[in-house]
Amino acid sequence: MDFGAAATDAVYILVTNPIDVLTKIATDVAGVAPRGVHAMILGEHGDSAFPLWSNATLGGSPIREWVDESDAKIFDDAMLADLANRAVLSAYSIIAGKGATNYAIGLAGVRLVEAILRDEHMVTPISTVLRDYDDVDGIALSVPCILGAGGAQRVLRVPMDRRERDAFQRSGAAIRTVLEQIGQL
Repeated sequence: MDFGAAATDAVYILVTNPIDVLTKIATDVAGVAPRGVHAMILGEHGDSAFPLWSNATLGGSPIREWVDESDAKIFDDAMLADLANRAVLSAYSIIAGKGATNYAIGLAGVRLVEAILRDEHMVTPISTVLRDYDDVDGIALSVPCILGAGGAQRVLRVPMDRRERDAFQRSGAAIRTVLEQIGQL
């Protein structure tokens, strides 16, 4: 069935796991924090996700530049690695404690729907099928997009340092492997 022909103006929002694999499949089928902290998690919605520390800010200043009164970095590499690990693995802690992550997933879905209905042009990382994005092509990964009426209006290319670019490509390879294993590539 060609769902795209039946609903040419539809906006599809997938609130599910595994989001990246299902975004790619749905696209093929359909034809389509605290306020002072600004940081994004990119890549696969899963174990190969990674924070974009090179663009993260706290109170408007780059997170890597914050120092204490003795000029020691507050967010050194070890702390950033720990924060990244805790963010990526947080779903496991929630599941262990509550049995599911459904409330957070529902809240995220509602926020995306609001941005679309209000045509907010909100910049947010969402999973979308990428075309030649830092050597990742034809698979869905989470990257910053402008979200408004009609869904993802524009995919934004965000600057990444070498470590982030490597993590992004590893994340893409993980999704590609799953899609190949289930015969979707």
